[in-house]
Amino acid sequence: MINQSRNSLASLVSEVLSLDKTDLTQHTLNILFDKYHLNIALNADEDAKKIQELCRIIITRSARIAAAFMAGAVRYLDPEMDTNHVIAVDGSVYTRTPGLKETVHAALQELGSTNVSVMEIEDSTGIGAAIAATLN
Repeated sequence: MINQSRNSLASLVSEVLSLDKTDLTQHTLNILFDKYHLNIALNADEDAKKIQELCRIIITRSARIAAAFMAGAVRYLDPEMDTNHVIAVDGSVYTRTPGLKETVHAALQELGSTNVSVMEIEDSTGIGAAIAATLN
């Protein structure tokens, strides 16, 4: 069982995805696992490649689900898709996770949401909470 916050797991996934072929070794991943206090030890470089591919699959699936939610919300608000729409997302995850931004954009295009763009905003959660508190 992994007892880590989502933020630290997201950071771990980002670090694993950022490794190039020369740095993608069982030794490097074991160091990362220790850094994030995970009780995991790889025994072969081939395992490191499998872990990186698993991280890539998880991020791709997450990005496609996020894009589907975005497209669905916009279509609910504007069924004819008559205007351009901008969706604000937390930039720290969106821009720092390798492949996430590109996959969200590609999925939005696949879904026909060509007039939907995504804007990265640092601390969008905090800003949203401040706006909600002000409105109440």
